[in-house]
Amino acid sequence: MNVFTTAISWVAKGATDLALHSLLIDFCNALLASFSSFTSAIGPSLATVVPFAQMFGGSVGGGTSLYSIITTINKVTILPIANAILALVMVIEFLKTAQRMDGNSSMPGIKEIIFLIIFFTIYSFLINNSIGLCEAVYSQFASISKSITSYIGTLSATSARTISVNTNMATGTLLVTAFMCMFMWFIGVIGFFGALILSYVRALEIYIFSVFAPIPLALLGLDETRQIGVGFIKAFVAKCLATSILVLILCIFPFVVSGAISISSKISNLIPNVGILSAAQTGVAGDYSSFLITVLCVALLFAMFKSGSIADRIMGS
Repeated sequence: MNVFTTAISWVAKGATDLALHSLLIDFCNALLASFSSFTSAIGPSLATVVPFAQMFGGSVGGGTSLYSIITTINKVTILPIANAILALVMVIEFLKTAQRMDGNSSMPGIKEIIFLIIFFTIYSFLINNSIGLCEAVYSQFASISKSITSYIGTLSATSARTISVNTNMATGTLLVTAFMCMFMWFIGVIGFFGALILSYVRALEIYIFSVFAPIPLALLGLDETRQIGVGFIKAFVAKCLATSILVLILCIFPFVVSGAISISSKISNLIPNVGILSAAQTGVAGDYSSFLITVLCVALLFAMFKSGSIADRIMGS
């Protein structure tokens, strides 16, 4: 009877362990699949990948869109101020020309007058078409972002690896791996919503820069204030470049994870495809790859929020 009871208890314990083992594998794989979908969907869903006029959507129900609001503010409020600044710049430039000619005891010649006319024409064009120029600059970087997402999308369909849990792991090791997977999933959620928030903040900054663009562009005309205009141009281009850098970081992240796991597959319990590792290769260093992915997730968050400073360094601003 004791042998029979012991055998039943062993069978029950084995069934319980097997059920727990299977449950943990399914739980980990579900978290990893969700993590992969989060990281793969971030890049194409950003606000700064769409056209300039649609970064915050169009008008809803016949209402006014944010794009039409900023263009109206630009034309009604900012352009008159910028044109007044340009007029002041023209007066100062004319006085400078008159002072130079006064040294020669002669009136300004045709050459100087033509120069002032060309000067006024160029800066008047820049000021009155500033929001269109900002949109053109943004569109170039948006096309770069679209090219990145399109190219990465073709790679994802052909060469991206699926991350899953090795079924040969012991139940105890699976418990540790489950906690690591939950942490990875949590970081993936933070990264997804953090990237969306960051992209909308950048889109709002680009709109604000575009609204006030005529003022620093008008200041380009004077030697004393030219650096303000140059600094604005560099800062605006850096904002647009930061959006493409953010898209690049997010789109290549799944391949960074996949490549890191491939390199460490001999000491990993999280592998690109189930069954690659043999029983002899598992168990000792079981959580190395899950730890590596966790480190890469934290690095992703840092890289996301450093994309702006990376763009500033590229532009030298």
